[in-house]
Amino acid sequence: MKKLLSLLSIAGMFTFTACGPSAEEKAAKEKATKDSIAADEAMKAEAKAKAETDSIAKYADEMKAKMEADSIEAYKAKKAEKKTAKKPAAKVETPKPEAPKTPHVNIKAKTTKRAINGAAPAAAPKEGSTKGK
Repeated sequence: MKKLLSLLSIAGMFTFTACGPSAEEKAAKEKATKDSIAADEAMKAEAKAKAETDSIAKYADEMKAKMEADSIEAYKAKKAEKKTAKKPAAKVETPKPEAPKTPHVNIKAKTTKRAINGAAPAAAPKEGSTKGK
């Protein structure tokens, strides 16, 4: 009885091994696995591209909103500046004090010429006189 059971168990193992998947079935399973991986890769790439496009669109929308807000703020500031700006007052020119007029006579040169000629040195002209002009 032991021999019969061992013989049946060995025969059963060969039967299960022989009834396994054929080469075609193994190839089909391998192809399905590769197709599944390729589809998954394509889906990930598509999702990444969509996320990037969405990110760019979101950034563009944010920048547009910011530019509009800045533009409105600048308009309001300019309008407020116009309201608060006062007209400049008329400029009043104050006359500059004039320096006292003095004759531009080289006294030293006159005295040396007269001293050479034998004449007495001349006195400096007075401020009010117009004789030297």
